[in-house]
Amino acid sequence: MKYYNILAAAALLTLASCGTTKKVADTENPTAITTTQTTPQERAQAIASTYGSWTTLQTGGNIQLGGTKNFSSSINVRMERDKSIYISLRPMLGIEVGRLVFTGDSVIVVDKLHRQYIAENVSLFTNGLPATVSTLQDIFLGRAFILGEGTYNASRVELATPLSSTGKCNLKPSKQVKGFTYEFTFDEKNNILSLQVVPDGAKSKTYSVDYSEVQPKQAGNIAHSVSVAGTIKGSALNFTLNYNDITWNQAVKIDASIPSNYKRADIRSLSSLLSGN
Repeated sequence: MKYYNILAAAALLTLASCGTTKKVADTENPTAITTTQTTPQERAQAIASTYGSWTTLQTGGNIQLGGTKNFSSSINVRMERDKSIYISLRPMLGIEVGRLVFTGDSVIVVDKLHRQYIAENVSLFTNGLPATVSTLQDIFLGRAFILGEGTYNASRVELATPLSSTGKCNLKPSKQVKGFTYEFTFDEKNNILSLQVVPDGAKSKTYSVDYSEVQPKQAGNIAHSVSVAGTIKGSALNFTLNYNDITWNQAVKIDASIPSNYKRADIRSLSSLLSGN
C-alpha cells in the first residue's frame, strides 16, 4: 500500500496532458525583490509585491514520504486557480498508479493498484482549519495568505504586518481564525521560509511547512521544495514535494472521476496506513 500512502500524504494540506499550445517559460517576467524597506509597512508592501497572478499551472517533480515508511515517486501536478488541484502519482515509466484531486470542498483519492478510492470533505485533512482550494494552492506554492480573504497582496497588506523591517521576520495576520493561530516566516530577501499552524491552547503545532528553492517566476515568488509535517486523525505524517519547471496559464485537464467498479475505502484504515507502523 505504499503508493496509496503517498497519495494520502499529499492530501494532508493540499494537491490527460496539457494543451498543445506553446509552452510559456516560467522564468519570464520574474517579480523584482525589494530589499530597501525602512518600516514594517514598507516591508509588507515588498512581500506582497512578490506574488503575481496566474490562472493554471502544470509541473512535474517528485514526492518523498518520510517517517518509517520512506518512499518517493515521480508526480505530475496540475492546478486551476481557486478551482482544483490534481496530483498524479507515476512511480514507473510515467504510468499513473493513483491520483489525488481537490475540487470545491471535496478531496478524492483514487488508488488504481488496489481499485479503491476515498471521497471526503477536505476539512478531514486539515484538522478543522477552514482551508479552501485557493488556500491549499498557496500552501503548495509557498505564497502567504489571509484565511477567508485570499493570497497576501497589495490590497491586503493592512491585514498582516511584519514584525521587522529588515532581516528575518514573522508575518502574522492580525485577525486569526477561531481555534487556530497561524503565521509565516520570511528571510531578509522576502523569500518565504515557513508556515506554522497551532491550535489554540496546544503545546505543539498542527502543521509546519518549510519552504526552500524559492525562485521568481511568471506568477511571482514560488517555492520549488515544500516540506510538510503534521497529523491526520492523530497520526504523524511528513512529506516533501519537489517541483521541476512550471508551465503557466495553459490548458490543463483535471480528471476528478471515480471508476464505477472501484470500492470505497474506510477512512479509519487510512490513519493506520499513515502512521508508519
